[in-house]
Formats: sequence, C-alpha cells, structure tokens
Amino acid sequence: MKENFADMFKDIQHASLTDNERATMRNNLQFYMHEHVARAPFSIRAREVLKRFFGIFDPATSNARLVPAFMVMVLVVGVGTSYAAENALPGDALYPIKIYFNENVQGSLAVSQASKAEWNTELMTRRLEEAESLTAQDRLTPVARTDIQTQLLRSADEFDKNVAALASTDDGAVAVATAQSNLEASLVAHVHVLAALTADVPAVQSAAADSIMATAANQANDSAVARTSVEAIMAKSDSPTVRTAALSKKADATHAVMTVRAAVAATDKQATTTAHTAAKTAFKAEQSISKGDENLNRGEYAKAFTIFQEAIRTAKSAEVTLDASARLKTEIPATTTEHIDVHAAADTSVATSTGAQE
Repeated sequence: MKENFADMFKDIQHASLTDNERATMRNNLQFYMHEHVARAPFSIRAREVLKRFFGIFDPATSNARLVPAFMVMVLVVGVGTSYAAENALPGDALYPIKIYFNENVQGSLAVSQASKAEWNTELMTRRLEEAESLTAQDRLTPVARTDIQTQLLRSADEFDKNVAALASTDDGAVAVATAQSNLEASLVAHVHVLAALTADVPAVQSAAADSIMATAANQANDSAVARTSVEAIMAKSDSPTVRTAALSKKADATHAVMTVRAAVAATDKQATTTAHTAAKTAFKAEQSISKGDENLNRGEYAKAFTIFQEAIRTAKSAEVTLDASARLKTEIPATTTEHIDVHAAADTSVATSTGAQE
C-alpha cells in the first residue's frame, strides 16, 4: 500500500498543466473578477470618505482649494443623508455617517471644557439609547454590543480628560461636581432601563446587554466617587462662591422636577406604570429640594449644593424612564408597587416646586 501511495505521489509531483489549460483557467478567473468586483464593507468605505473630508480642512495639505466645491457637494447631496443618519443604529448602513460625521461636526461646536464634558455625556447617553432601541427590536447582536461599548469607552476617556482640564478653571470644583453628577445620573438611569428591557430576551441579547450595562455602571461608579470627593472638599469651605452655586443648583433642581411633572401630566389619562413611578420619583426629588432649602437657610451651602445635586439625579431617572417608555413604546417596569395617582400629583406639585424656588 505504501509503495502504491509513493508511486502515486511521484506521478503527482511530475504532473503539470498544458498551455491551453493555463489559458482557460486564467480567462475564467479574469471573467469572475470582472463580474464580482471586490469592495470593502460600507462602514470602512464611509470612514475613508470621512477621513478624506476632514483632511481637506487641513491647511497643511494641498487640497484646501477643493473646499468650496466639496462643501457644495455636501450641501446638495450630504445634508439629506446626514439628517437620515441621525436615527441610525449600529448595523445600519448610515450608522458610520452618524458617528463619524454628524457627531464630529456637532462636537466641534463645544468650545469650553464644561461644554466638551457635557458633549461626552451626551455621546454616552446616545450609545445607551441605541442599545435600548436594539434590545427592544431584538437586534442587539454581539457585533453591535462591541460597537457600542467601544464608543462608550472612548467617550468616557474623553470625558475624564475634559473634566481633568475643567478642574483647573476658576469654578473648577463646582463645574467638576456638576459634570460628574450629570454623567452619573444619565448612566444610572439608562442602566435601569436596559435592565428592565432585558428581563425576557434571548440569552445572546441578555449577555450583550449585561456587558454594556457593566461598562456603563463602572463609569457611573467612577463618577460617583469623583463627585463625592469634590463635594467633600467644597464642604470644608462654605464660601460665597459655594452659596451662589447652591442657589443656582436649587433652581436647576426645581426646573428638573417641573419638567418631569409636565411630562407625567402629558401622559394618557389612563396613567401607565411608568408614569406612576415617575410621579413617585419626582415627589422624592421635591422632598430633597425642601431638605436642601433647610441647609441653605442654615448657611450650610456645600451641603445644600450636594442635596440639590441629588434631587437633580433623582428627577433625571424619572425623565429618562418616561422618555424611554415613549420612545420604545413599551412599559418600563416600576421599581416599587406603590400606587400613585400621577395626574393628581402633577396638578398639586407645581405649587410646591415654585414655593421651594422662592
């Protein structure tokens, strides 16, 4: 058997194609290549186009003279595409346009360190909203999860850099505490929404959502630690600056509660579970404002500032839940079973909020 195999192998070693066979194979290959032109995936091609677009604005390049013509093309062809891309989700053809063009342009409008940090928070919020939409549509694949997590981590890194720079400004402590609190509030609220949405989804989607939630929760925890540290430093010096910050934060907290109350009042007369929960949460925020007011009257400005921040985070959780319920057209399960007449609460609470503001 070995000899037969060796002989056969020898024959193969000496075998070769004829000239006609080579020509036939070459012609077939060229024909196939002509009919099936190789193209890079759309996402890669879009990124390359966008890189070239932004490269045009580099004064060091020789393409600067093309800016007027290119801008005309963008206005004529690109505006519609750019607008349509705003609602794109990971996996959609227009998604690269949304994150590499639209958001780059929007982000360029943020000039101050505070506005840059705020934009980073907005980007992370967008990514979590995309995760929620994909989960609701049963489209949260491992690939989409990777895209979202990558963008979350990138925005979190930029946020940390901008907040570090923000700390060196005149009102650094107040600005940093505000930025960290706002990010913490948004992340915690969206993690709650995602957790609610993944209660009864397939294992693959649940695992993908869990991974995203873990990333968001870690950043929220980091923000909470940083915020607490800065608030502790502020508490050591109840200066006029801190008093001004506390008064401003009280106004922000009152506005946040009134926004939630208005949203609850605008829901259908058959109050939903989500609206019930939002009303309860808004009431809790109002209680925090009243408590902060007491500290303010006692001259404990830093403590009042901290409590007003807490009230804003509480109201934010209600706002995010209401928005997610309306956007996804689904109930976000309540965290409590206590029944509340949301419309009655909405009617009677504005006076309370106004009184706290005066």
